[in-house]
Amino acid sequence: MKPATSSGRSGFLEPDVRIAYREYGSSLLGFAMNEVGDRGLAEELVQEVFVRAGGRASGRTLDVRPCAPGCSPSPATS
Repeated sequence: MKPATSSGRSGFLEPDVRIAYREYGSSLLGFAMNEVGDRGLAEELVQEVFVRAGGRASGRTLDVRPCAPGCSPSPATS
């Protein structure tokens, strides 16, 4: 599982969120897999957690509303 990013660029998350990802990402993935029973969905859920955390850590507001298949939500203007 790659670190979550809020812009699609590798390494975009704030340092504290990256540290949290390294520390808790695997545990959260295991928890999510137990809850939803699907690795792909579990990875998406864990990624969403860190994308949202990255947005909050940087003061950005992220548009995290669901969108049609194949689209990619983009950061909202704050």
